[in-house]
Amino acid sequence: MFGNKSIKVNMNVLSNGIENDVYKIDELLDSVIPMNLIDRKLISRSYAFELEELLKVSSLYELSRAIINLERKLVKLEKVVQVDLEIPNLTNFYTSLSPVLLQSLVEIHELSDSENVENHWLDAVRIAVEEELAIWQEKSISLGH
Repeated sequence: MFGNKSIKVNMNVLSNGIENDVYKIDELLDSVIPMNLIDRKLISRSYAFELEELLKVSSLYELSRAIINLERKLVKLEKVVQVDLEIPNLTNFYTSLSPVLLQSLVEIHELSDSENVENHWLDAVRIAVEEELAIWQEKSISLGH
C-alpha cells in the first residue's frame, strides 16, 4: 500500500512513448494516457487508425454500425479534450460518400441480385472511407509524423 505517497512519472519518457504509439479513440477516452498529453498528432493518428480498421469490415451492416460508433466516440472525445484541438468529425466523409453512393445507385439500377447491390454499396462506403483516410494521413504527415 502506498498510503499518501504519490508515484512520480517521468512525463518526458511517457510523452516520447506516446509519440511512437497509435491509440484507438476508445483508449483516449478511457484515459490510457493523460489528457494533457493528447495533441493534434495523436488524435490524427488515432483517427487514421480507426479509419483503417473500418476498411477491414466486410459487411455493409457492420461497416455502417462501425461508422456510427466512430462518430459517437468522436463526439465524446471532443467533449473531453482541450478546446483548441481539432477533433475529426465525419462531415467530410459524408460529403464524399454522397456522390459515390449516388453513382453506385445509378450503376446498380439494372442489378436484380440483392447481394450485388449490397456489395456495390459496401464499395461506395469504402471509397468514402479511403478518401477520408487519405485526408487524415496527409494531415498527420504535415503535423510531423
